[in-house]
Order: sequence, then C-alpha cells, then structure tokens
Amino acid sequence: MSNAPVLQAFRHVRVPVITVDAAGQISNTNAAADELFGYHETLIGRVVCDILDVPSVAALHSYIHPPEIDANIKLMMGKTKSGGEVPLSIHLTSWTDEGGLQHAMILRNLTEVMRAEKATSVELKRANIAINAARIGVFEYFPLEDRAVVSGMWRKLMELEKGVDVDTQKEWRSRVHPDDLFIAEEAVRVCVDGEQEKATSEYRLLSKDGSTWRWMEVHVAGITKDNSGRVTSVVGSMSDVSERKGMEISLRSSNEQFRSAFENSPMGHVIFGIDGRWRRVNKALCDALGYSKEELTSRPANKITHPESIGRAAEQFAKLAAGDIDTYSEDRRYIRKDGTTMWAQTTVSLVRDARGHPDHLLCQVMDLTEKRRLSAMKGEFVATISHELRTPLTSVLGSLRLLMAMKSENLSEKVQRLLA
Repeated sequence: MSNAPVLQAFRHVRVPVITVDAAGQISNTNAAADELFGYHETLIGRVVCDILDVPSVAALHSYIHPPEIDANIKLMMGKTKSGGEVPLSIHLTSWTDEGGLQHAMILRNLTEVMRAEKATSVELKRANIAINAARIGVFEYFPLEDRAVVSGMWRKLMELEKGVDVDTQKEWRSRVHPDDLFIAEEAVRVCVDGEQEKATSEYRLLSKDGSTWRWMEVHVAGITKDNSGRVTSVVGSMSDVSERKGMEISLRSSNEQFRSAFENSPMGHVIFGIDGRWRRVNKALCDALGYSKEELTSRPANKITHPESIGRAAEQFAKLAAGDIDTYSEDRRYIRKDGTTMWAQTTVSLVRDARGHPDHLLCQVMDLTEKRRLSAMKGEFVATISHELRTPLTSVLGSLRLLMAMKSENLSEKVQRLLA
C-alpha cells in the first residue's frame, strides 16, 4: 500500500509535525512546521540541530527513557531561519524500521503561553504586594485532613512569630471568642458542604497577649473538588476590621441616643425630606396637635399650618431645600385636630449628606400657646390694676383743688395747716 495518501494528509495537518531519520536529517515536514521556523521552503533535508537546541539526534533521543517509546519535552528552544528563538513544547515519539531509529515530533509554539504566564506572574506579584499592603491574610483549608496552609500575613495578623512551628488550626480556635466560634466555623462549613459557593463571617479574635479583642472579617470560597464533586479545599482571606467595627458600634450608639432623644423629648420634633414629605415625627408633636402618627403623617404639612403662616413657612422651606440657608426660627400658628390654634416657636435646620448636598430637614416645635395665654392674662391684669390705681388718685386731687378754692372761707386751723 502506498504511503502517498498518508504523507499528503501529514503535510496538510495544521499542527506542526516533523520526522527525523537515524542520521538526524528531517525526512518529512508539513507547512505548519515550515512556517513555525520561518521557512518559505521545506525543511526536508536539513539536520534537526538547525531548528532545535540539541547537539545531535542522540541528544534528542535521550529525552526518551526505555522502555518508554515517547516523551513530553515541556520546554525546548527552537531556532528560526532569521536567527531568532521560539519556545516549544514537543511530544517526541521513536520507532525503529529498516532505516534505523526514527523520530516524530509534534510541536507547539509556547510564545503566547509564556507571554501570558509572564503577565500572570507579574499580576500575581502585584496582587501579593497589594494583599500584603492591605494586611489581608490568606489561607487554604483542606477539610479531609483538617489542615490549613496560611500566608505570612495571616501569621502576622495572628501575631505568630516567623519560623516558629505552631498548629495554626488549634491556635486559631483557641483565640476566637467562644460566642463567635460557631459563626466563624459555619462560614467554612457551608462552603465545604457545598451549600454555598461563598460565605462571609465576622468574629472577635483575642490578641496574643490576651489583652484585646480584635474584630476579624473572613471571606471563604470552595475552589477544589474531587471527581464526585466533593469540596477538597477552600481558600479564604482574613483582615482586621476592628477600626471599622468600632466606628459602627459608635454610630449605632449615636443613632440610638438620637432616636431616644427624638422620641422621648417633651418638645415636638419632625424630620422632613427635601421634597416636603414626612419622614419621622415624635409623640410630643402628635399629642400637641391631637393626631395619631398615622393621621398626622398622612396629611400635607400645609394642612396643619395656619393660613396666615403658610406663605412665610413655604418661603423659608424653599430657601432651606435649595441650600441657601441652613436654619431659621420663628413663631408660627398651627391648627389642631379640634380646630383650635396652637402657637409654637418653630426652628428648622438643614442636614446635608456626605457630599454636602441637602438631605433632610430637622424641625423642632415648642408649644407657646399656654405661654401666650398667660402673657395675655398678665397684660390684662396689669391694665386693670393700673386703672384701679389711677381712679382714687383722681378723686383725691379733685378734693384738694376744691379745698384750695375754699381757702378764703372760715376753715379750721388744722385744715389750713394741711393746705399750707
């Protein structure tokens, strides 16, 4: 049977393929191989040393270890026609026929692979620098062995001395807060059991000297599975978030203090959105106006404002919402649920967001109705007393004038002395 069809197919295969005879000469090649080494003409007849970094065909054959008849060469440099180099991986096969020891090579150009690996290596170095700069510890946990491999930064976060052999699993478990240990281990468990691909936990970790509880944040993900789909390893990161947690706790405390002061204040308090809608109102204002919270917040604010106060209130509100002013205070009238009027000193302040944009309005309403009623009563009382005091004095002055007019009459010596 003729080998012509086989050789024809060989030459048209798109993967570079070369055969080498016992003398080390290239006996067959295809277009892909010729192009790989930069030859427009065929490579047939050239010696293998012209295109590969080997001194002889014997050196090439030394990659095969009997009784094997083939070998995978992971990296060998090829030589191009122009004198350049091309990195290659080679699957080498040998056999013996009447012509002696023969070799066939299937070649793969590794230029792009190596470029990608180099880029990946650079990226990994950068990532490692960034991870260390961010003080993020990395660990890989193998659940079947209950064993963990940890990074140097993980050891630093655990305050473990470099080079000192320690059971990291035992050390970690002994220092996680007892109330948090379940939470910390649960994040790993759900990934190991395949319930979740990723999990996060926060827990307290005791410092090495036992003086301080620090907050740690951990992100875990299952990365390796066996043929049955069982997770065989999970990778995770650990970082110290004590500062952030401290701020969260302080903020939570501040919010609770504000909520308590807002809700329990004997003075009316309201939070309005920039759009004028109610966001929050306290019990004191509801009681003062005679509405429940649901009734009050379902009504537009101008429906409880006295008609003579609406214009001024709308004007000031527009200035606040636009950010033109930050606060104002004025006496204003409101209409209670029963239709009576309530006078109040109203102070409104603008609250801005983190970017400095108007966010909401904080309004304080102090009921002045009773104060104004007492003030009016006091005015009436003073006016009445003044009138009563002025009336007897007028009578006395009139009598004195009459007596003075009668001075020429026969008055007693005592009266005359009084008039003198």
